[in-house]
Amino acid sequence: MTNAKFSTASDVWSYGISIWEIYSLGRTPWKGLGPIEIRDKIMEGERLEHPERCPEEVFDVMRACWKKEPQERPTFTDIQKRVQQVRGPHWTMMYTVLLWTLIQRPSKCPDYSGTSE
Repeated sequence: MTNAKFSTASDVWSYGISIWEIYSLGRTPWKGLGPIEIRDKIMEGERLEHPERCPEEVFDVMRACWKKEPQERPTFTDIQKRVQQVRGPHWTMMYTVLLWTLIQRPSKCPDYSGTSE
């Protein structure tokens, strides 16, 4: 985050933000803060709050995506497996965003095999 290096891990972070935006009904993350303030809060360990109508298992995926150390974040294959465990309408939303992310940046997702093994 501090060196503007983009990777699969940073795409995973963005996936968590996209899911948060959906469950918060389109709210702006860290509304009213500038980029430096947001960076500082994240570096201090602050993360976005649990959206009101978001199931705990979905928020668990978000939190995993926002781990401070990139190597501790799940891969897209890991996320796919977790999303498949979520049932009902939440599964549809999470999976749709996951697929959209992979379609938009397939070369940035080398760990994604496209299988559910």
